[in-house]
Amino acid sequence: TGDSVSVAVDTKSQRLQLLEPFDKWNGQDVTDLTVLIKVKGKCTSDHISAAGPWVKYGGHLDNISNNMFIGATNA
Repeated sequence: TGDSVSVAVDTKSQRLQLLEPFDKWNGQDVTDLTVLIKVKGKCTSDHISAAGPWVKYGGHLDNISNNMFIGATNA
């Protein structure tokens, strides 16, 4: 089940980040959410979250989130 597996990640790592477990789902759908961004033009994954030097952060949620929507054009 993975309970006996231990993963060590340096807390100062810029590439990897351990995530805290999410709260157990309450069985309810999330409703009435706000749309954060509406983009126009090309909307491939490379436009929304460009690769290049950011690829090394793929395992670090906070750092990869800093890259999100850099190439998107606000509609």
